[in-house]
Parts: sequence; C-alpha cells; structure tokens
Amino acid sequence: MLQSHHSVSFTIRGVHGGLTTVTGLITLKEQSLELEFESADAIIGFVKSDLKTISVPFSSIRRFDYESKFLRGNKFILQVKSMSAIKDVPGSKSGKVELYIDKPNKEDALALVSKFKMDFSEFRLGELDE
Repeated sequence: MLQSHHSVSFTIRGVHGGLTTVTGLITLKEQSLELEFESADAIIGFVKSDLKTISVPFSSIRRFDYESKFLRGNKFILQVKSMSAIKDVPGSKSGKVELYIDKPNKEDALALVSKFKMDFSEFRLGELDE
C-alpha cells in the first residue's frame, strides 16, 4: 500500500527521437506532484544529465490518470493548465507528459493515482470554500 510521500519509478519514451532515455521517480507530496529525473544516452547509456526536480502544484494540474494498454504498457498521463508548469520535463508536449511504469510497479502506481484523486478532490473542494 502507498505510504505518504511514496515514489513510483517511471521512464519517458521517445525523447530526442529515442536517442535519450529519461528515468525518474514521481512522488505525491501534500499539494503537489514531484518529478525527479535524469537523462542518459540511450545507445551507450553513458552520458547522464544532472538530476532535476520539478514540483507541479495541484493548482496547475488539469488531469493525472493511469492508463494500461495491452501492447503499449502502463503509464501515468499528467496534463497541466499551462505548458510552463512542465516545460523542463523532457518529452512534454502541449502541457502533457506520459510517464511509463514497469509492470512490477503497477500496484504502487494505482495506489498513487487513487491517493492523488482523493487529495486533489479535497484540494478542489477547499478552493470552492475560499
């Protein structure tokens, strides 16, 4: 079961025409999603970028879902209200990024999305009260 501040590992596919591999962790924080990631050359796997951390506040998130496709694999879909919220995330396009999840992490991924939806609903209700 998902612990508070639990992380799920992901990869981002198709960066720089498939020449770059991006791996990272996504963590549900109190009122944000945090993405930590690094890039490496996909062919050699040798040259790595510095570790980057992006915090996406709930107020910037339009949607965060989990999809499981038979041949395409499991993935999170993060879509934001403004492209600037995830502009530094490799592979992001038009304010959307797909984070692929390995099968062994499926249960943790489902738990993270479930907890996010509950926390996000509470956040949105709080906005209505203000």
